[in-house]
Amino acid sequence: MKQSPHTCPLVPLLLLLLLLPFSALADDDDEDGEDDDDEEEILPFDQGCVNLGLGLGGGSVGGKAAFNVGVKFGYFVLPGLEPGVETSVTFGSDQPTVISLLPYLRWIIYRALPVSPYLMAQAGRLFVITNDPLYSDEDFTAVGGGGGVIVFLHRSIGLQLGGKVLALPGGETCDPCVIYGIDLSLGFIFGGGY
Repeated sequence: MKQSPHTCPLVPLLLLLLLLPFSALADDDDEDGEDDDDEEEILPFDQGCVNLGLGLGGGSVGGKAAFNVGVKFGYFVLPGLEPGVETSVTFGSDQPTVISLLPYLRWIIYRALPVSPYLMAQAGRLFVITNDPLYSDEDFTAVGGGGGVIVFLHRSIGLQLGGKVLALPGGETCDPCVIYGIDLSLGFIFGGGY
């Protein structure tokens, strides 16, 4: 059966979380109740879909705990293939603030509801702002990747849970530096006939 497309206005996260149990109980039949077995089912992450992600995360920078907030935007140029850009701010006590600008290429391995795994490659810049007058601010090239899963809460809303590793080759203060991270973001997927 063809499922009717839904659009999801941006609502406060708290309201979303309160309504999630009820959305799982909703029936996914057509509005007119007819079977459309002859029509092709529209899958998530189809060509033309847009992904907007709002994220929180944590990890380790230089062996110290760090917290991360960020946004990402991507566009599916082919079914399951999404180039995009992610920007974030990483901060923590007794460490510099890191602002990242990381373009990415993500491949959705298996496009299905309710869970879709993915792999991602990233490369970009990290800008390190120190709070110590003895050290100067730096910027690094970052190269890496990771993977994870997207768990759909609704047809066009998914929790994106993943991990990544970024290498920072050739910095003065660390050679080589490696950053490990865990990301949790709320993704809104829309457009492309979905």
